[in-house]
Amino acid sequence: MKVPGPLVEGELLRRLSRFSLEALVHGRRVKAYIPNPARLPELFSRTTRLLLVKARGPPGRKTAYEVFGARLEGLTIGLDARLPNALFAEALEQGLLPEFEGYSILAKEPSYGGSKLDFLLQRGSERALVEVKNCSLVIGGEALFPDAPTERGTRQLGALTHAVQEGYRAYIVWFIQRSDAKRLRPYWEVDERFSRALVSAAGNGVTLLAYRAGLVDGEMRVLGRVPVELEEDYSLLKGVSFFLQSRWGVDKVLADAIAKLYYEGGTRATGRASSRRLLELGMAVRAEDRIVPLHPRMAVTNLIRALNLKALRADVDRVVAMLAGLSRLREGP
Repeated sequence: MKVPGPLVEGELLRRLSRFSLEALVHGRRVKAYIPNPARLPELFSRTTRLLLVKARGPPGRKTAYEVFGARLEGLTIGLDARLPNALFAEALEQGLLPEFEGYSILAKEPSYGGSKLDFLLQRGSERALVEVKNCSLVIGGEALFPDAPTERGTRQLGALTHAVQEGYRAYIVWFIQRSDAKRLRPYWEVDERFSRALVSAAGNGVTLLAYRAGLVDGEMRVLGRVPVELEEDYSLLKGVSFFLQSRWGVDKVLADAIAKLYYEGGTRATGRASSRRLLELGMAVRAEDRIVPLHPRMAVTNLIRALNLKALRADVDRVVAMLAGLSRLREGP
């Protein structure tokens, strides 16, 4: 599908709200609408180059541009969360998705089981419900979804599972708007409830499909399908260790140890050495006979001081989010 207008490069200055930011375009500060409510901390740093289009709509609107994407280390990343639905509809009609051969769109935004989904398809007497998801977070070749807890997404999985039991075909379709993804997996570290619901839905007949999409000659195109790997027992520690290594330059052995200490020491506090080291790192406090993790932001701040590290605000936010996810998992649903 064609990009809605010529792309203009700009430098991100700051994010103003969930749906707006300030950028520098041709030496002038402008406000831009970002059609993506995700936090995107891995992209929103001052070095990020944005791809913008002139805003469409009535004269006098508050934002002069809309964010289409970003360039990061030579990679173009699509950020418009509205695009996957339009891309799915166009690719379906043009026969570019072999998994949906013969289907046509019967309705958009159908309601089923108390949830609003994206498409109702028909092929002869067969009907299928489809929920399309946007994904822009990729770490080490792995596309991760969701990047924040999603109760709505969990409810939709329940509705799709019920639809299969009622005789429908049901699909979750991800469009990963970047070319470096080799696979997609649920982000267990961020939302375990959604991840487990996804495993259950797949086991009950909901089909999971993921496609890469990228900018080619001024058009957003489907670049191919990548596997969805559920990995129910995926280690929660791996993500924390990865960021300590890649973002802060921490030695792998030490990074693995810190992640292990935080999770195991804060969860069970059964190993005296682990608990003591956790306290030394300033990531927990002693409360009577238990070791209690500190608030994630305070824990990260103390960790930076203990290891004599320097970290960008975006990197701190990223690790805080991951540690907050671990804390939520310990507390349960």
